[in-house]
This record gives sequence, C-alpha cells and structure tokens, in this order.
Amino acid sequence: MTCASSVSKIEGTLTAAPGVMSASVNLATREATVEYLPTETDLEAIGKAIESTGYRAAKAPEGETIEKEAEYCFDSEIGK
Repeated sequence: MTCASSVSKIEGTLTAAPGVMSASVNLATREATVEYLPTETDLEAIGKAIESTGYRAAKAPEGETIEKEAEYCFDSEIGK
C-alpha cells in the first residue's frame, strides 16, 4: 500500500460491505481498524473484502483488538 488512493479504495470497499459499521486504514502503519456487527459479518468476510481490492490481509495478533473490531495488516499488493 503506497498511496492515499489505496487507503480510499480499501476503506470504501470495507464500508460498503454488509455488517461493517466503520473502517479506518492507516497508510503509515499499513493497518485497518474495522468496526462490524458480528451477527451480520465475520472476520473471514472482512478479510476477503480487503483482498478483493488487491491487497493481502492478515488478522492482527490476538490481544490487539477489542470485541466487534478487527485490525488487519497489509503485507503487499497481491501479485507483486
């Protein structure tokens, strides 16, 4: 993830996903914080939404998130 347009693309995809209440992507740390309704979506669906934008997503280590919120780290663009 190298520019603000990448941030916008990921945030837009996440906020449009069913069950996602908010999403914030930090370009400097390459992390996203996602607030979601667990009755409407799950971490797997959130990860797939991120990956649909062309980026790999990995759930943050346990203990670094709060209930109903997920953090994802971006490794690199898929295929690069």
